[in-house]
Amino acid sequence: KNPEIDLKTLTRQQIFADNLPCKSIKSAVEAGILPPVNGYERMTALI
Repeated sequence: KNPEIDLKTLTRQQIFADNLPCKSIKSAVEAGILPPVNGYERMTALI
């Protein structure tokens, strides 16, 4: 898990400015930020 990423206060601008691994559900799951859900591999749209 990535403890330095606070999903409660994170903005879309911060995600892209800092190139964080949570631009999509799939990348966030793979980075350990979110728990896996069924079908997350297909959730590649930008948040």
